[in-house]
Formats: sequence, structure tokens, C-alpha cells
Amino acid sequence: MRFAFASAVVSAPAFAAVLAVLLAAVPDARAEQVYAEKGATVTHDCAKEPEVSITGGGGTYTFTGACTKLVVTTDGTKLKAESVTKIAVTGSKNSLEVDAVDRVSVNGNENTVTYRRGVNGKPKAATTGINNKLNQVK
Repeated sequence: MRFAFASAVVSAPAFAAVLAVLLAAVPDARAEQVYAEKGATVTHDCAKEPEVSITGGGGTYTFTGACTKLVVTTDGTKLKAESVTKIAVTGSKNSLEVDAVDRVSVNGNENTVTYRRGVNGKPKAATTGINNKLNQVK
């Protein structure tokens, strides 16, 4: 079998070799898991997919294992997680409970992030907006 590209004719084995090289150069397509359904109830294993984005508001989410990134851009979401390297929250009235976190960024209004400990020492945190709370519990 031969494939024609513009004025070049390439054999099937040569085409397969070129395709394999091109596909090897493409980064892993599993960039992150996105949850967009409003009011969803989700349990997610971060060992299988460590980067997650939540865009559907009003849901309840439980994350097991170690997540590298959680991005929450909703209103009224409740979230529990075992361990997260980086959390970014935008929106209002979101409530997050995390056992261990390394970095937290909270924007918006009336968001609450509660954590027990840092992943690597004391977490780095930044909050902007009105009535956002970052609490450490023992």
C-alpha cells in the first residue's frame, strides 16, 4: 500500500514509521479530567488522573490519593481530598476540606478551604476577595 502526499508517494511501512515518530513527540493527551456537570456527585482516584478541573457548580466531590492540581471554578461546590499539591479556587461559597496541601490560591467570595497539614511543610497560600477563609485544623 502507498500513500500520496502532494507530490510524494510513501510506502505503508515508511508512513507508519513517520507516524510513530510524530505521535511520540506529542505530549500525553490526558492533560486533566474536567467535571462540568452541575450538581454532580463524584468520587475520583487521583492515582489514575492527578489533575482535575471542576466547572459544574453545586456538586459534591471526593478525591482519593495524591492529586497534583485541583482547579475549582464554580459556586457552591463541596470537596474533600486526601492530598493536593496545588489548589486554585475561583467563585463563591465553595467549601474544600483537604488533609494535606502544598499551595492554595482562593479568589472570589465566601470560599472556605480547611486543611490539616502541608504536603511539604507549611502550605503557601494567597487569598483575594471577600470573606474567603483558609483554616488549619489539627
